[in-house]
Amino acid sequence: GKSFLQAVNVGQGDSYVTWQNGKTCRIDKPLLDLSARISARDKAGVQTQIDKIMAHMHSVSREFCQGAENVEIDLTAGLDSRTILAILRSTGYPTEKIQSSTIGDENSGDAQTAQYIAKQYRFSHRCIPSSQPDRDEFLQHLDLLAYSMNGDTNGQRAVVNPLPQNNLNQAPHLYGGGGEIYRGYLYPSQPNQLCAAWSIPEIACYLTEKFVGRRRQVAVSEELAPLLYERLQHRIAGYQTQSSHVADILDLFYLHERFAHWGALAVRGSWWSHYFTPFGSPTVIRLAFQLPAPIGVKQRLHHSFIKRHLGKAYYWPLINHETFLPLSQLSTTQQRLIQPLQQTYFWVNRKLAQNNPFLHKSSRNLSQIQTDAFATSLRDTVRDILLTHNGITSQMLGRKSGEQIVQNHVGARKSTGQVVGSLLTLERWYAQIKKTAELASSYHT
Repeated sequence: GKSFLQAVNVGQGDSYVTWQNGKTCRIDKPLLDLSARISARDKAGVQTQIDKIMAHMHSVSREFCQGAENVEIDLTAGLDSRTILAILRSTGYPTEKIQSSTIGDENSGDAQTAQYIAKQYRFSHRCIPSSQPDRDEFLQHLDLLAYSMNGDTNGQRAVVNPLPQNNLNQAPHLYGGGGEIYRGYLYPSQPNQLCAAWSIPEIACYLTEKFVGRRRQVAVSEELAPLLYERLQHRIAGYQTQSSHVADILDLFYLHERFAHWGALAVRGSWWSHYFTPFGSPTVIRLAFQLPAPIGVKQRLHHSFIKRHLGKAYYWPLINHETFLPLSQLSTTQQRLIQPLQQTYFWVNRKLAQNNPFLHKSSRNLSQIQTDAFATSLRDTVRDILLTHNGITSQMLGRKSGEQIVQNHVGARKSTGQVVGSLLTLERWYAQIKKTAELASSYHT
């Protein structure tokens, strides 16, 4: 486990690697320039920059969809997918040629919201029902994900999503991957906390609780725990050389460690060439980091696209059944003043959930379907992979902790779907690496 951890190189903002003259070459130069920022007091400058970002997203999306007979999109109750629809409409692409889909039960909140929006704008929508995944297809898809993303992705995607087909006539598919960067995914719930000066240990502690939780769903081995924490603090210190603002540090952490835009995600296009996310454009990311920190405050980019190009879905339905988008544009002081009224509104809304077509909590969404599959139809497969002798799980977490994760998840005592999914992909990738090394050594003997 220790040797494996030390051999993992994560793309960082202070340098990058290129392929030159048949070998890798490290360039010690930041990928992002965070020195030239627009002042928060320059309201006109901020809006001009937002318009510039929107224009670029509009341009690359129009180019991607140009000449297509149909364009596919994912549509849920979330903010990112609604923004993608707004971006597509901004390109002038005929609305009637849009084909949207939602994976999950027909009565789920995601499906009901998507159907409502599709009806308002008169484009087709289909709900993709869940079915018990085939073990062989799941493993084949999991192996492809592991290989194409260097193990740096969640294996949950292999449960329901179909295998990519090398079909040149396949319709372009727009999706909202990476949208979290522009809406402050890692920001603390209290906006005023972003104004405080955080130390490196404080940021490390915050991120640990954010991803692992105070109850510690995953118990890392005693040998690796301090090394992982030391590595995390080292990464944070590197981000601080680019910016001292805590929001920038959290955004950079998400960009490099979670979204992996300049890492594993870069090779994804060769396997899913008909998929495209305008949020992942390097130009968009660079332009966004010229905005004043925090760049994700008020979800300005999402808000602007939806308000301008998807007005019928601006006020209703609520984002994820709980967020009224126009309120996100209020100042911190204004939000505090209306907070009691907002809490009362959401309390009443929850009480009326049984009669609200957008709040069917009894139906499962995509994430719940994927998590359930690991605990039911794929449970033996999950157990066999995670408890592989000398595998990643055993090395990093220890055999006992690995068994506990499997037992808790299969027994439905804890929902650890994302943890299990990430470990599954890592295990298959690690197996591929070892097999490749064995084959390579056989040629030299």
